[in-house]
Amino acid sequence: NFLIILLLISVSIYTANKLASDRMIDQVTETTGQSIDIIIQSMDAMLNSIEEAAEIVSRNETVQSVLQKLQDREDQEETDHYFLVRSVLQEIIYLRNAINGVTIYTREGVRVGSQSISGKPFSTSSVLNKNLVEAAVARPGQNIWIDPGGLSYSGENRGIVGPIMLRGIRRGNSDTVVGILQISVSESIFSSLYSHLDYGPTGRFLVLDSDGTLIFPERAYQTSFMDIIYRVFLDW
Repeated sequence: NFLIILLLISVSIYTANKLASDRMIDQVTETTGQSIDIIIQSMDAMLNSIEEAAEIVSRNETVQSVLQKLQDREDQEETDHYFLVRSVLQEIIYLRNAINGVTIYTREGVRVGSQSISGKPFSTSSVLNKNLVEAAVARPGQNIWIDPGGLSYSGENRGIVGPIMLRGIRRGNSDTVVGILQISVSESIFSSLYSHLDYGPTGRFLVLDSDGTLIFPERAYQTSFMDIIYRVFLDW
């Protein structure tokens, strides 16, 4: 009788603990899911704002005029048109916490002008990567998001790897590309949206691209997280 009673008590304790554990996991899962939904909505809103800013810059009269004149010239040497980028920055200054800088290139990928909007250095180059030029020209008026981790920058721009958005600037409403816009986004654009959330000393939010490659947090953490991500994908 003693053994039977002991067995019943043990089963009851295990069952109660299991139910409590499952309930706690469900609550944490639901809360985390709600937090992720809010973060995703905030990310979408921020990225949409940046894309709207790209539309504003592309249709700017000064941008259109300068790029058209450069298009008609035979020489395509790099020339800094500071007034050009200053004029467009004034229109999108409200995004200074999300955008590091703006660079404008000719259709051939030669830099026309660039300037910081946040006061911090940002990734740019005097001549845009050939593959990126071809991608922007092939999709006029469309926004192309890229991870700059594989791009090569030198000098003061080395190691600055925030997200980059490219857009082929169309002449008016036509599909003729007269230039290329590059918007360098702040590295902290994602982390700023969830840094206030706390999931304990081991809790982490990870942002991955469609191929499962870790984008955020910073690349310094990439090695330590890759094993975790790999196991998660195996479970899926």
